[in-house]
Amino acid sequence: MMYSFHKSDLRPGAPRVLPAPLIPAALFLGAGLALHPEIDEFLSENGVDTNIATNRWYFEVWYRGEETEHAASASYVWDSDQVVCEAITVEPAYASLNMETYLDQIGHGIWGQSI
Repeated sequence: MMYSFHKSDLRPGAPRVLPAPLIPAALFLGAGLALHPEIDEFLSENGVDTNIATNRWYFEVWYRGEETEHAASASYVWDSDQVVCEAITVEPAYASLNMETYLDQIGHGIWGQSI
C-alpha cells in the first residue's frame, strides 16, 4: 500500500513539504511478507537482521526530474512502547534538505508517536 504525504502530516516547525520534484512514498511491510530484494539489501547494509519478522514502515524519497533519481530511504518499526528508526540514508546531493528530520517525523507520526 503506497501513500503520499502532505503538509498536515508534519509538526509545526518542520519542513512542511519537500520541494518539487521530490516525491515521498511509504510502504507498510507486514511481518509475514517477504521483503523486496532492494529493501532487504537496504536493511541488511544498515545492520538490520531481516530474518526477524516484524512490522515496519519503509519510506523512500525520489527526485522526479528528467530522470528519476533516488534521494533517501528509511525504515521505522514499533519496539515495545516506542518507534525505532532501523535505518536511514540520504544521498549526498540531498543532504542539505534536512530529509533526516522529515523522515524521522513521518516515521514516528505514522506509528502515532511524536518525537
